[in-house]
Amino acid sequence: QAVVVDRFGGPDVLTLRDIPVPEPGPGQVRVKVVGAGINPVDTYNRGDGTWAGLSTPCVLGYDIAGTVDAVGDGVPADRLGASVMAIAFDCLGSHVIADARLVRIRPPELTAAEACALPIVFATAHHALIELGRLRRGERVLIHAAAGGVGLAAVQIAKSVGADIYATAGTPEKRAMLDALGVAKVMDSRSL
Repeated sequence: QAVVVDRFGGPDVLTLRDIPVPEPGPGQVRVKVVGAGINPVDTYNRGDGTWAGLSTPCVLGYDIAGTVDAVGDGVPADRLGASVMAIAFDCLGSHVIADARLVRIRPPELTAAEACALPIVFATAHHALIELGRLRRGERVLIHAAAGGVGLAAVQIAKSVGADIYATAGTPEKRAMLDALGVAKVMDSRSL
């Protein structure tokens, strides 16, 4: 089964539908889903699809946690039965196909609910700060909306490399949270 958007609109457009269990192709794994994350893009896509340029309804979801129950050609058989977290498309279903390169073993200290909240935000922050920005110890980085999902991931990554973090957040509560996380330079994103 999968949660499907049959038409664009409010929450009433979500439908649970029986779909065939997919088979993995070369370089892919099939994951029996235990938990799936919802991202802002899912809300936009459900609403009218314009954010992602969708012209037809879609299945939602990008972040999952679960167990590998089938592997495609080129994927080691020892992945079978592994407890994983992954980035996958259309993942609000009982089973999902994922590119094996986007699947990671779930650390045992994380619940499935925690694990399915991490892949997209950490992949985004890591790609931006480390791969593209080549952030290094002692460099300064400005992280807007640092109390959001990607922002919090960016804060953790920047702290791990020893960067000097300048962060913004829109409410006193969010700024206090960043301060409690050890971010020394926290500013109001809604004022000069």
